[in-house]
Amino acid sequence: MDIAPVLRHAFTQGPGKTIVTAPIVVREVPPTTAGQLPPGRSGSRSVPLPPRTVDLLERIPFWTGRVDAAAMDRDEVHGRVVTTAFGYQRREPWNEYPDHRGYASVRSRYPVHAFAVGGGEDWFADMYGHRLVGRDRTGHGRTGPVDSVALTGRYTHLPYYYELLRGSLVDLEVGINLRSLCVALELFGVPSTVRVPDATGPGLLHRLGLVPDGEWSLPLTVDLAGSEPESEPEPDRRAGEITAAVPGTTGGLPDPWLREIVRYNREQAVPRTGVLASPHVPEVPEVQQAVPVLPPAGPAREQSWAEVLYRRSSGKMPRGLPGITGRPRRLDSAALADALAWCRVPPPSPELRAVQKHLRITLAVQNVDGCPPGVYRVTPDGESLVTEDASICARLEGCYGTPLTARNGNAIRHASMVWFVSVRLPELLADLGTGAWTTAQHCAGWAAHGISLAAAQHGMYARPSRAFEDILTQPVLSTDPGETTLLSVVCGTERYTEPALDLRV
Repeated sequence: MDIAPVLRHAFTQGPGKTIVTAPIVVREVPPTTAGQLPPGRSGSRSVPLPPRTVDLLERIPFWTGRVDAAAMDRDEVHGRVVTTAFGYQRREPWNEYPDHRGYASVRSRYPVHAFAVGGGEDWFADMYGHRLVGRDRTGHGRTGPVDSVALTGRYTHLPYYYELLRGSLVDLEVGINLRSLCVALELFGVPSTVRVPDATGPGLLHRLGLVPDGEWSLPLTVDLAGSEPESEPEPDRRAGEITAAVPGTTGGLPDPWLREIVRYNREQAVPRTGVLASPHVPEVPEVQQAVPVLPPAGPAREQSWAEVLYRRSSGKMPRGLPGITGRPRRLDSAALADALAWCRVPPPSPELRAVQKHLRITLAVQNVDGCPPGVYRVTPDGESLVTEDASICARLEGCYGTPLTARNGNAIRHASMVWFVSVRLPELLADLGTGAWTTAQHCAGWAAHGISLAAAQHGMYARPSRAFEDILTQPVLSTDPGETTLLSVVCGTERYTEPALDLRV
């Protein structure tokens, strides 16, 4: 196993991105596949998702409440799970990227696709149409029992000027989507088992009709309780090689980076050793915890699940401008305690947890009651102060890739918390294999979505970002020179609160 190529690939997107890659130049209306249905699905075969799921979510408190689904049949429960996990929440007409779901996505492109699989068919969750869409000229006009949900990201949904970074961004969003789906399953009392991508992934992409398969990441699958798992596709015996059909263009423009993205995503299909070698498919699926066991830390005003999902935000700017803005605000200690509780919930499979043990959480805090400002290390058992520093967020603003200008917002100096998920890649890859590069980003996305929900509960935005410069943040955060930041999450308070249109169904 040669980890050097993966380390070079990661370096171009992390510590070395300002050294070996050209700066990103944002172009107006770049060609992507965003907004398109998956191949072979025109919408002629579709089944509506059940309405009024928001009414059920309004009746149960965040985060302790659960939906009473005893009177629902299995199809209705699964349809409401899909709506809760992936449904649109609001439209912000003044925003450059107006339509928002209950979780974060790059430029609101939502490249990760969810497919309900069962009864010999597969149905795409089309949330704009509030429906499940089947493949054209196949099967009958209704869905069969859903056995599993497959999550796969389409790299070409993101603008090509992100180049190689599209791989990491999609992998992070797979982790975010996984957390959102597992939260919804827990809300409706549906036990599940998570299967990480493996050598059967290329076959599953073809089974879903996703061609050319070089536009898609290997699927991560969530098996649902009470279902008879269908036979898996045959493993690709050429695992680890570029066997996917990788298009040379996106939207008619050359896309020379896509082949490398796919190459390192397919490393997940390489046969594993140790913990990652044993498939986790128990006869009776276990309930996977995605919500903290303990109740919220403080006596905050009781909010519903519907309200928190609606308020979840990645930050705002007025008049369609890019970036984020915010204002200083003193927070109760419960805001930090709740975010820590959500961050610490482990991902729901032994393979993911084996990778998560290698990740490090570093937290910058200011203006939180009972918590001296500065840098903290967060572990499963507690957090420890590394450096007390009243100017920590102002210093981090100088490490952010997009500075404050007349046309771009940057409110890091006003943030209450800035989270960093990092890893020592040589150790991770040497221990768990080259496929752990992708799996680590799934774990980072899982943690980020939990932090986002906790932030929304306390009236904050939470902006996942890859824009901090590792070389600059290392002396500020006292992180090791060999650490690579997989994802950061900036949490603060909005300055602008323009009205939005409610899209919940």
